[in-house]
Amino acid sequence: MVPALVTLANLLALAAGDAPPRAWLHFDSSTPLLLVAFVLFGFAEQTGWRGYALPRLTRRFGLPASSALLGTLWATWHLPLFFVVGSGQYGQAFAPYLLEVTGWSFLMSWLWRRAQGAVLPCVLAHMSINVTAVTLGTTEHSAPWRLALWAMLIVSLAWSFVREARQATPRCA
Repeated sequence: MVPALVTLANLLALAAGDAPPRAWLHFDSSTPLLLVAFVLFGFAEQTGWRGYALPRLTRRFGLPASSALLGTLWATWHLPLFFVVGSGQYGQAFAPYLLEVTGWSFLMSWLWRRAQGAVLPCVLAHMSINVTAVTLGTTEHSAPWRLALWAMLIVSLAWSFVREARQATPRCA
């Protein structure tokens, strides 16, 4: 899903007259090492976010609120990268990144729910986010398109979570 959203945003930006991202389908000698690192980072982060925190938060706050809270924490976790020259976050504004990561959080929560609490689908999705950023790249002109697509995803998944919760709640006559 992540590569499809990023590709669609890039294509919309190209159609609007933007140049292709500099990393468009970029592979080099560091790519295999990055792929291994992305699996390890994704496993470590998602074990904490989805394996430990999400079940506890969901019991207390429900899935939509937990997804939003974890999205905020997850984006904040990456805040130091905004000051590291060469990182994907360097030079970005934090607010759009926060919205995008919150979208990812809702996607991860949906995967976690569908996998009955298994973390592996979230690890693979996390890896796809990182691989997409390195291989497909983005531009500042594709950011509004990405944000619009992620906002639609957040609303859709939040609505799905609420609808599922209502259907699971017994109704009084």
